[in-house]
Amino acid sequence: MPLAELSSAYPFGVSQGPPRLVDGRRFRLERFADLAGHQRSWAFHLRISTGEHGFARGLYVAGGPDFSAAREPRRVFHVDADGRVRVVAEGLERGIENLVVARGAYGEGLLLSEPQSLRILRLNARGEFDTFATLGAAPFGPAGLTFGSDGLLYATDFTGGALLRVHPGGRSERVASVPLPPQASATVIGAKPALRMPAARDDGIVIVAGSFSARARDAVPHGLDALHRVSLDGRSVTKLADGLTGLEFVTLGPGGAFGDGLFIATQGTDLHGDGGVFVLDAEGRLTPFLLGIDASHVVFDTAGVLGGGMFVADIANPWGARSTP
Repeated sequence: MPLAELSSAYPFGVSQGPPRLVDGRRFRLERFADLAGHQRSWAFHLRISTGEHGFARGLYVAGGPDFSAAREPRRVFHVDADGRVRVVAEGLERGIENLVVARGAYGEGLLLSEPQSLRILRLNARGEFDTFATLGAAPFGPAGLTFGSDGLLYATDFTGGALLRVHPGGRSERVASVPLPPQASATVIGAKPALRMPAARDDGIVIVAGSFSARARDAVPHGLDALHRVSLDGRSVTKLADGLTGLEFVTLGPGGAFGDGLFIATQGTDLHGDGGVFVLDAEGRLTPFLLGIDASHVVFDTAGVLGGGMFVADIANPWGARSTP
């Protein structure tokens, strides 16, 4: 079963060699595409389009948060089935963290979280964007985005540690608090992933959200991050897993060879190649799937747009040449 990595061209990070599949007999790993031709770019959040709202079929890539003075990272990319990369939006105020396809009353286009400017943007198929909503708390606002089973948009407010409900007109309200690690334990903490769990896996009225924490220049995994299930009415917050480091985004497995567990991307500490992808099963067991990779997101090509398989974003530019362990 193919597993493809989309790597970055950001000029820091420590190469640890090719990422390591835990089960190398059932899966193979190969380079799908990289952003080497685009200076200071991260492969951060991924979304596969089957042609919704006039967008070309393929993989859409958010450039990730931007902590530099340069404007190069502030882009959205499209990758076709042959791994060719092109820019579809640039000139953004800050970096894009998350993107989802708009639904129903939210209109057409992609909705993009731009947390450093406290905005959610809307991008149309012509590459034009406007502000859909302003929300969250400085210095880092809406990070994760997802649609709930009620058809409404939900966002994680990173700094505030909250799950927010965002209405079609852009108005937002706080739904629940996401438990965060102690302030003294990390230099950067906040609420990060958001994922609606479908009825096939749960009762269809929950969001999965969790914490992200990082300590600058720390190469020792701290295990401070945890993942929680949050009901859409905000009355129930239940821990699903803990002991994670640099928790990024979460994706539900598609079944089949990959199973139907929650695939959890972790950055690890300070881009040292010590993150990984873990799987949480229905019994609450957390097992490693892919190690030695600073992973930020995982998507599955269930529609065969890119030839099938699983795709993972690696933000630390780890391994250069094509490899199939």
